[in-house]
Amino acid sequence: MLSRLVVFGFAVDWQHDGLLQAASEAGSQIVYWAGCSPEIEKNCKNAFPDFIPNDSINEATICNPESAPLLDVQKILSPHLDKLWLAYLKILRSSTLRTAGIDARTDFLRSVSLAYNIVKITKPDAVIFSNVPTGFIAYCVYICAKYLNIQTLIMKRILFPDHYDLSYIVEDTEFQSTQIIRDFERAKANPAYCANFETPEWLSSHFTNLRGATNASDIMPDYFVLKDKIKTDSQEIERHKTNWFGAITNSILRRREGLELFGGKDGLPHAIRRRQLIKGYEALCEEIDFERKYVYVPLHMQPEASTMPNGGIFAYQLFMVDLLSKSVPHDWIVYVRDHPSQLYFYYPDKLHRTTALYEQICSYPNVRLVSARASNVELTRNASALATITGYAGWEAINWRIPVLLFGGAWYAGCDGVKSARTAQETKAAFAAIEDGYRPALDRIEIFAKVVLQNAIQGEYRTQFQDPNDPVHLSAAQLCRKIVECLSETATRDVAVSNES
Repeated sequence: MLSRLVVFGFAVDWQHDGLLQAASEAGSQIVYWAGCSPEIEKNCKNAFPDFIPNDSINEATICNPESAPLLDVQKILSPHLDKLWLAYLKILRSSTLRTAGIDARTDFLRSVSLAYNIVKITKPDAVIFSNVPTGFIAYCVYICAKYLNIQTLIMKRILFPDHYDLSYIVEDTEFQSTQIIRDFERAKANPAYCANFETPEWLSSHFTNLRGATNASDIMPDYFVLKDKIKTDSQEIERHKTNWFGAITNSILRRREGLELFGGKDGLPHAIRRRQLIKGYEALCEEIDFERKYVYVPLHMQPEASTMPNGGIFAYQLFMVDLLSKSVPHDWIVYVRDHPSQLYFYYPDKLHRTTALYEQICSYPNVRLVSARASNVELTRNASALATITGYAGWEAINWRIPVLLFGGAWYAGCDGVKSARTAQETKAAFAAIEDGYRPALDRIEIFAKVVLQNAIQGEYRTQFQDPNDPVHLSAAQLCRKIVECLSETATRDVAVSNES
């Protein structure tokens, strides 16, 4: 059994209870718990002899003579620096580095080195995350653990609409859980395997509503902030109009800029930038020809966990568009639609969207940019295929029997109708299969959903959303069981490998 665990997150009551139960049952000890409360830290000091307090490892650690030189850290992690830089960009939108005189590269290397030293000092057998590692230090620790062949376990959310309290354990942010893949293969080969798996009433309703839907607002997840701005007749999103008076007022009164539909909280600089970005985008858009074969590419809003870390290098979405353009059949075109919330809701910063990016997308001869206001349902239902990194649009597509090319670690990865497309070879093979008539089978999608729910842990991942009446002891027990199973399986596999050697 594994003995040394490093922990990130698990701040919700049922989460840290389940984790502590798992450590006890697995005969393991927690040696480091990043960001834990003083009470948990005190309990861990008493319970685990090798526990290292948070304040023992900090930015000053990298200056110790015993720590690895920065140059060595860069050389060691050089194969992963592209992903790390993309993760680092996420913090720059609100970072003081944009205006302060600190060298961004120095700050980057300092953070990467700190993460590397956390792993080297704690010497873990496994690193466990309560959510995908979106913080930069957490992501760096994750990458370091992968490089050093240390097991990683991540509690990842399952984004069924209106059921946001479901998670499951994966080993890699960019790939599906090996348990899910294994169980799905068993279920396909032997239907009796999942005969006793529960099909909750809400899941049956979900399939009925989704597959029969023609109105976007009826199936749109609650977290889509523009849901109420969809026109009932054309299914298009309302046109953006800049509130110049509001923007000037916000600037004069120095109101804190935040997120509001159509830039309602924008100050004047943000309002100008948003207007320029939208005008630049719309000027490049072309009419949609539904008579042609096409692959539909709905871009992700960024920065979000859906692309970094869950998409890895494809967080730079131009890589996906480039690969599709060079792999798609000669008589197809690629329709790219930006996420409406990126233009009409999110901060209009230049780290994730610029007119130059849109111009680059349009420079491919077989790629067309289409209006962000266009109907997502119509674009998907008429597509020959849909390409996404991890988006919910992929789940919609396969339930409408549209094949999906997947570039990241979506919770539905491995489901029927979903083809991995991380390389030119995989992408061309996916298109070839689609040309030969490959389509998702609805009954297998239902089996996949049952398998996922069978492996799910139910419980709110944020304290503020937790219902006081929720049976949190059951959530803790589910989490404990899943962690112990993962640790036990790895230990058994390591013993088998050792015996073979």
